[in-house]
Amino acid sequence: MGALAARPATRVAFGSARRSRGAAFYNNITVPAAGAQSYASWDDEISDLFEKIGKLQEAATLPAVGEDLDEINTLLGRLPADLQAVRQRGYVHEAQLEGQINTLAERWEGLYQQVADALYNQQVELVEAANRLLDNVDRLYDRGVDRGTVNSCWAGVRALQSRIEAAHKNLSGMYDDYGDQLEQIETSIDRVEWMLDQVEAAKFQLLQSEAPIRAGSARWARQGEDEGPKGILYLTDQRLLFEQKEEVTTEKFLFIKMKSETVHEFLFEAPVNSIEEVKVGKERRGFLRMGKVELLEFRFDHTAQYNSALFHLLSDKTQEWETLIGRVRSGGIDRARTEQSAAEVEALAEAQSEIPTNCPSCSAPLDQNIVRGMTSITCQYCGAVVRI
Repeated sequence: MGALAARPATRVAFGSARRSRGAAFYNNITVPAAGAQSYASWDDEISDLFEKIGKLQEAATLPAVGEDLDEINTLLGRLPADLQAVRQRGYVHEAQLEGQINTLAERWEGLYQQVADALYNQQVELVEAANRLLDNVDRLYDRGVDRGTVNSCWAGVRALQSRIEAAHKNLSGMYDDYGDQLEQIETSIDRVEWMLDQVEAAKFQLLQSEAPIRAGSARWARQGEDEGPKGILYLTDQRLLFEQKEEVTTEKFLFIKMKSETVHEFLFEAPVNSIEEVKVGKERRGFLRMGKVELLEFRFDHTAQYNSALFHLLSDKTQEWETLIGRVRSGGIDRARTEQSAAEVEALAEAQSEIPTNCPSCSAPLDQNIVRGMTSITCQYCGAVVRI
């Protein structure tokens, strides 16, 4: 497994599970159009009718809806603990998450009862309809089998299928928007968990009060290189960082990889407040240029190590990164810190408020970009270390 593989999944995300259940539900009860099949005998056709009705009897209980409700209950019980866990690991941003989870939990009390009541009523009606249809097919032998009566049974099967599909759609529609909101929070927390895993294994150290915001798989498209190193791009509330983290081939025989090694190296950093411009876009890549790569390009001021940098995002959307970087630059991200963390940042900012503008040794201007949490700066003219 490559160095960039995500940690093993312990559960399927609610949104993915919900969509899979819905797709399986519809696929399982699909009835062929009239005349689409031919049968060798009446017995074969009637046997197929019984089989289709049996599936509809199961579907009439609308199991996918019931499983959705159970999973929402489970998720609402789990999310507060998951959020608390990432808080304890150092995630201090998006302080509104706790309130959002509480609000969703309060809303669910009433919504759950509405859906559960509607589900029960639909189950009763649809199961009774499926049983009546089964009785009609069962009586075919008593009253004689002919094309007209068999076609009538097929029409009843298709009508019941339509009713079941409509019921599922109407019921799931009662909580679709709610489920989407819950999924967004679950996805956010899962992404934070992955980010913290990467930060804990990183080759760089966070500064005092510096906190991670986002991490994603990326490739640094350095000038003069066809591909550039692949690794993790990090955004904190102070810096943009990149470290190579990939498996590279060290020995080949013809076109066969014989040996490889994992390269994990910290390569790039730039203060967020040195970013002068952010550009986002897409570039066509791959066979026949059918694929697209998300591009994130930066231009920095003179205080940064690099004038510019271009990254190919391999798993994230550039617009999301652009928005987050904008929030950091505007100070909006700090306003969404947890209460305790916000107080720590304020105290640190006050402690660093009286930074000298000139080097005490050579009097040269100290025009470096100061990042919150730095404990010293080095004069670029005489090399003196100035404590902050």
